[in-house]
Amino acid sequence: MRSIIVPIDGSPQSIQALRFAIGMARAFGDELVLLSVHGSSQILGENMLREAVTIAEQESVPYRTKVRVGGNPTIEISFEANDPGVRCIVMGLRGSGSDGASGKTLGSVSQGLLQLATRPITFVPYGG
Repeated sequence: MRSIIVPIDGSPQSIQALRFAIGMARAFGDELVLLSVHGSSQILGENMLREAVTIAEQESVPYRTKVRVGGNPTIEISFEANDPGVRCIVMGLRGSGSDGASGKTLGSVSQGLLQLATRPITFVPYGG
């Protein structure tokens, strides 16, 4: 079974990306990796995953959770995606740290992953 990494930062954008990734996981028979990167706390990282876990369970899609603490989100997501079993990364265009005021289409993590990722990335626009 291959996996699809879905970075979850607690933003509505990351939840929308999760919903898109669920459809992909079903189509390919893949497992989701719900990944949280938190600057200082394992517990806070786990808390950011609660809603995503609830959705994955309600949708009966295979998943596992992973929390990485203390690192740069771009580097940590890229590191996780280096696993040979990873099919792709599915994430929002911008996350919780983006307010959209800068006029940029992509958030800083999304831009960084374009440079570092070794797997395909699907960016899901937020239609909230």
